[in-house]
Amino acid sequence: MFSISAPLTAPPLSHGQVMKKIRNHEIAKVRIIPNNNFSFYETNDEMVGRAKIIANDYFFEKADRNDVDVIIEDPPQQLPSPLDIIPFLLAAVIAFTVIRSQQQGPIQSIVGGGQAFDTVEDTGVTFKDVAGIDEVKEEIYEIVEFLQKPRKFSDAGAKVPRGCLLSGQPGTGKTLLAKAIAGEAGVPFIATSASQFVELFVGMGASRIRSLFGQARAMKPCIIFIDEIDAIGKSRSGKLGVVGGNDEREQTLNQILLEMDGFNDNDGIIVLGATNIPEILDSALTRPGRFDRKIGVELPDLGGRARILGVHSRNKQLDCGVDLNAVARATMGFSGADLANIMNEAAIMAARGDRTIIQNRDIDEAIEKTVIGLKRSVKVDDKTKHLVAYHEAGHALLGALLDGPETVRKVTITPRGKSGGVTIFFPSEPQDMQMVSREYLKNRIMIALGGTIAEEIVLGPENVTTGATSDIQQVTAIATSMVKDYGFSETFGKIKVNRDDLDVETEVRLIVDVAYKEAYSLITAYKDKLDKIANALMEYETLDNRKFIEIVQ
Repeated sequence: MFSISAPLTAPPLSHGQVMKKIRNHEIAKVRIIPNNNFSFYETNDEMVGRAKIIANDYFFEKADRNDVDVIIEDPPQQLPSPLDIIPFLLAAVIAFTVIRSQQQGPIQSIVGGGQAFDTVEDTGVTFKDVAGIDEVKEEIYEIVEFLQKPRKFSDAGAKVPRGCLLSGQPGTGKTLLAKAIAGEAGVPFIATSASQFVELFVGMGASRIRSLFGQARAMKPCIIFIDEIDAIGKSRSGKLGVVGGNDEREQTLNQILLEMDGFNDNDGIIVLGATNIPEILDSALTRPGRFDRKIGVELPDLGGRARILGVHSRNKQLDCGVDLNAVARATMGFSGADLANIMNEAAIMAARGDRTIIQNRDIDEAIEKTVIGLKRSVKVDDKTKHLVAYHEAGHALLGALLDGPETVRKVTITPRGKSGGVTIFFPSEPQDMQMVSREYLKNRIMIALGGTIAEEIVLGPENVTTGATSDIQQVTAIATSMVKDYGFSETFGKIKVNRDDLDVETEVRLIVDVAYKEAYSLITAYKDKLDKIANALMEYETLDNRKFIEIVQ
């Protein structure tokens, strides 16, 4: 323990300044007094000063790593009143926390009745680690400049944005992008999830928000990242069938609005929020002056997927035959997280084979495992094998006739997941299709119907099986979207239909019936090729693209 033997005339240090001195081995001891505005530190030359220290996991970890003695003291002894018991209990909690953290590793700390949030001073992530969303990076880079050169904008009369809302499907890289912004700007990153603020007791969430921004003010410039912000930011108006809910959630939301309005000294603090469902957020939260920027993080396109695969292949050895552009083509609709998982699964496959080099077969297996499921070790009798072979041959034949044989990537009757067999296609167009034609959607319906049509032609209508259940679901979904969303309906015309009734069902059935008749005619006309594909599947069980093309040409 050390004592203060001289007046403290130097201005107090911020938490960030203390952390810098700790990293530079300039501080020998730190004394923390719970429920006190300031803590105290002693330098290596025994100079004592004050500091606003946030006693969180990160602080204790860095102090221990740099041989800094941390002393947690009780407040001065006095006759306690009932209210005075609280600081003593908190001191006991902190002492217990430190002991437990030494035994079990860092855990969350509580200081002065508030919650200490996890802080990372250097995320180790920059924009070079974020691929596939180049347009988003360009739009968001201004935030980095705001943090690095605030005077550049203030001199021009521009206000620094208070917040930026990142929205998109799960796995598109919202959290990674937030870390990259902090890493590029070189500022601390305080991360939390909105669910941490939702409590049973009214007022606790608002208190935690105050604690969060208080911690940020001690470290500014910095970034606060709130994931799943919709957990506390739901609309209070009842629009879209969503009601904001209870007093606790509303008080918590109001506290965020208050902090972001800038009544406090929050310059240099930028709040990044992430959500999968931005449409349910309260309008007060998303108006200018709070979340000034709203950026959608979409699924990557073909080029973006290739770049993402490249990022996740940096620490892996790929066989010379691996073409990441071909892998990107085969993974349309995959998110960045999906692609990262595929490359990791491929590395696992290689390791299982006692190899350090990833081959095409490893990546193919990883994709199929992700999309379809694991292979099943089941014994299949000849009758079932015959049935599944014709079912998959129907899908593959129509794919070859409508889109070209080169689009059929693989056909197999090996059971995987819940499927007895599967036909995998390359996308029929080289780029992702945000705008697709009516003919394209009709072809998708016809290909999906190919399996049950082949069964009907070969086995007879009375022997058609339930193997087309997922195909029928896919067909119904596409046709319904054509009627309700895309204006591809003769009855309803070019409008969006916001109802489900008999008229909609009738129009959906008409689209499917027309596609069914055309698909039936095609398979009947090319019955010889259907037989060749099915027989080859019975013999080899799996046909790759090269073997399939040989059979159908």
